[in-house]
Amino acid sequence: MPADKGASAQYRTPVAENFPLDLVLPNFKKACSLRYGENPGQPAAFYRQPDARGATMAHFEVLQEGKGLGYINLADMNLGQRVVERLSWLYGSHRQVCCIVKHEIPAGVALGGDVESAFGQAWECDPLSAFGGVHVFSGTVGASLAEKLLEKGRNAEVVYAPDFSCDALSVFQRRKDLRVVRMGHVNPAADGGLDYKSVTGGMLVQQRFRSRINSSRDLTCVSEAQPSSDQSASAIFNWNVACFTRSNAVVIGSYFQTHGIGAGQQSRIDAAFMAVRKANGRDGSSKGLGSNGTFMASDAFMPEPDVVELAAKHGSKDATFHLTITQKILENTIMDDHSPLNESPMTQNDDDSSSSDTIPIFSDEETEDFMGNHQIDLLNSPNIDLN
Repeated sequence: MPADKGASAQYRTPVAENFPLDLVLPNFKKACSLRYGENPGQPAAFYRQPDARGATMAHFEVLQEGKGLGYINLADMNLGQRVVERLSWLYGSHRQVCCIVKHEIPAGVALGGDVESAFGQAWECDPLSAFGGVHVFSGTVGASLAEKLLEKGRNAEVVYAPDFSCDALSVFQRRKDLRVVRMGHVNPAADGGLDYKSVTGGMLVQQRFRSRINSSRDLTCVSEAQPSSDQSASAIFNWNVACFTRSNAVVIGSYFQTHGIGAGQQSRIDAAFMAVRKANGRDGSSKGLGSNGTFMASDAFMPEPDVVELAAKHGSKDATFHLTITQKILENTIMDDHSPLNESPMTQNDDDSSSSDTIPIFSDEETEDFMGNHQIDLLNSPNIDLN
């Protein structure tokens, strides 16, 4: 299948920028020394941006130091906080979010009626990868969840949340090397909206990506098959996880839980193989949630149908991509994020989706049919409209 010309043109078209000739970095203040850098033997420190607000790393508070935070720990905390902030913005306070991170890649992401149920569902996404991870939450961690985090076979390295009950902190004290950190906020970040990457002899700067997919109105279906409400919900959830997953990224899952995450692969098909293999238990070596009936989201350029064919072979029924695919493939529902690559930072919904009225995401019948044995509190969402 030849690549769609309109889609591939986005890669060939320069994006205008107005960055200054002389770059002045924000005012960073040294906050703490770190245990070591990316590898043992590398000195490292963390500098905070004092005027940053919202879901940033500027104002975290270490409640239990444990063996001390390292460079990768903070990078994982940052990634998890960004995922939690984004999903909290989309779903509102009715839903709680858990994101488990390893090496700056989500291992499992899920929504729940409370943080404990969100954790349970995030953990079962990929227990093997979640082992030794950084656990990030959108709400207060209580004693019951603290007990689960200390269970044998989890080895949580860092717990990062907006708050903790006194009983939870007492539970965590039983594991002396655990790091427990309180985040500042889960509100959208306000720190200038730029990403900086140091390279040898220079600095790369770009506007931070923030997807404009907030509702089904932001999706364009380019197949003959049209999505149901649960398929649209799955597109929104999995796409918004894929946005924070290292490219090439393929994420498969339901509308509330990832099943398999393939990340950081040079080839899109390798990322897809990874996601499917994880979902199906790594050829029997671990327990997986399965790929049958899932939705697939990817940031990869898809000039050929290989990834979609692989997903369909393993039971993934639908897909959404950043770039348009213009023909029907295997009778799957194909949707695309038609927003430009040079998006502006988003602080609120578009005018047509900012109503304060809330609507049910799914009917009771749809929820019962789709969820099977999974239990989740599906309440109204203030920012997502699937009608």
